[in-house]
Amino acid sequence: MVKLIGRKSKRQKLSLKYNIQKRVREAKRRVRKEAKKLGKKKQAKKDPGIPNTWPFKAQMLQELERKKEQRDKEMEKRRLHAKSKARRDAERQVKESREAARDKEAERRAKRSVDARVRDKATLVHTISGADVLLHVLDARDPMGCRCHELEAWVLEKGKRLLFVLAKADLVSAQVAAQWLKVLGQIAPTVAVQAEAGREGVRELIQMLGQSVQGASSDAASVPVNSTAVGIVGYPKTGKQVLSRAIRREAQDQANWLLSTIGRLHPASAAETPAAVLHLALRGAAPMRGQNTNVVAVAPLEVVQHLMQRATQQAIMRRYRLPAFEGAEEFLKALSTERDMKSKTGKEAPIETVARTVLAELAAAPGCVCVPTAGATENTVFWAAHAAQRPLLEAAMQSQIAALQDRAAGPAAGAMQISSLGPGPAVNISETIADAEADAEMDDDEADEDDDDECEEDFEGEEEEDAEGEESEEESGDDGNMEA
Repeated sequence: MVKLIGRKSKRQKLSLKYNIQKRVREAKRRVRKEAKKLGKKKQAKKDPGIPNTWPFKAQMLQELERKKEQRDKEMEKRRLHAKSKARRDAERQVKESREAARDKEAERRAKRSVDARVRDKATLVHTISGADVLLHVLDARDPMGCRCHELEAWVLEKGKRLLFVLAKADLVSAQVAAQWLKVLGQIAPTVAVQAEAGREGVRELIQMLGQSVQGASSDAASVPVNSTAVGIVGYPKTGKQVLSRAIRREAQDQANWLLSTIGRLHPASAAETPAAVLHLALRGAAPMRGQNTNVVAVAPLEVVQHLMQRATQQAIMRRYRLPAFEGAEEFLKALSTERDMKSKTGKEAPIETVARTVLAELAAAPGCVCVPTAGATENTVFWAAHAAQRPLLEAAMQSQIAALQDRAAGPAAGAMQISSLGPGPAVNISETIADAEADAEMDDDEADEDDDDECEEDFEGEEEEDAEGEESEEESGDDGNMEA
């Protein structure tokens, strides 16, 4: 090949080439660094667009716009779907956490209820077995419904003394309290107390128990002082704890004769009749809606119908200030119209809701009270155990009856009066005592096993110490032989 003369070659050394590339990179890096310091951003390349000379430009632009709108719709759809999915997941997690918390709370309440029942059984057995005199606490709004025939039969069998205490007497009129004192006084000694309203009647109760009261007048009739043990028993929410505190305060903390434990009577079965639910409602002891309690679901309308059977129409009209009506449903509709009761949707309130409202308001002032009927007395009499003190007890009762009859009716005079029914729910006293004894035996057996285990551990420890002592003696003997 012929070499051309006079033309310079464009080839360069690789070292020079690499040096140039390195300097270019460094220069670009310095430019980027300075731009970053100054806050300048790299300008994006501008879309040149479609040239005007491009054929079918308008159709292409429309197609691009349509694709852009479709892409935006798909993005919005995916975004909404993701948002709704996240919301559903969050709601599901909240629901699951609430259900888990609700289940945990239900389990905790159930366990606590079982433990409380076990404790109450032991306390009840300790109270009724260790007391010579039992104070059967009755709510003055429904005394007959707070009586326990099983407990009274057990008291008669054991030959103990029984007194009826009308607690919460300030929630009924003085005349109604006097009527109940007359009726129940034919069965057993009875006294009305207002433990939370000035402790009225508590001093008389202490004197009827044969205990001394500081500051009592010398001419006041009282039972001779004795050293018998006194226990308080009754159904839940009848005022037992308040009565115990009132007695101790009135006795100025000298009531050593009063047992520290209080016997709580728990029904053997649930409240599954309208009469039982009405008894709880007028005493304010009915459970709230949704609570896990020992109450079978009874339709509120059935309870209201039972209420109207035991009360006169005039009493209901006067209590709720309504015109004449016929039947429970017409009464509830009239009450809903009078109070303009509405549902959550703004419509007329359902009958069951109005009935539930009526039951919830029975315990509110002026309240609803039971009055004794003509056949309220019984053949069972507990006066035999009080034979020696009967004249003084009757004198104290007559004095309180006279004081109540001379008193004004008070704010409870406007309470709706209904007829009284039979005793309260059944309580298995014998089974309760047997269960408490069985639990006590199990506890004793467990305690004996623990003591045996401790004794075995101590014995094993002593054997180990003896073995170590023998080994040390043998070693010392061997050392002595070696030295000899």
